[in-house]
Amino acid sequence: MGKNFRSYLLDLRNTSTPFKGVRKALIDTLLDGYETARCGTGVFGQSEYLRYQEALSELATVVKARIGSSQRQHQSAAKDLTQSPEVSPTTIQVTYLPSSQKSKRAKHFLELKSFRDNYNTLESTL
Repeated sequence: MGKNFRSYLLDLRNTSTPFKGVRKALIDTLLDGYETARCGTGVFGQSEYLRYQEALSELATVVKARIGSSQRQHQSAAKDLTQSPEVSPTTIQVTYLPSSQKSKRAKHFLELKSFRDNYNTLESTL
């Protein structure tokens, strides 16, 4: 936002996009042709149109090639991640607790039951 299209495309040449490293002359030729055709006061004839069309085709070819290369790299990386390595047998270790270390839940439950019974007994005697 706030930039013209030429500045935007030239900035894209310095980022990690498919436009990275595109020749400045190619972008200039493309945008000069576009601006002349759209709002220029000069002649935009067959030769100007062909020059614009060639620049557009070259840019499209470069971008498509880089996108295809990027996709192949991503596919290769995804394939590497999805390939299963040699699977070694896994062992599961089970540890049994001695009877003296059994769960405290039952003990707490019995304490609560005993408290409730004592409370009920106390309440019924009053």
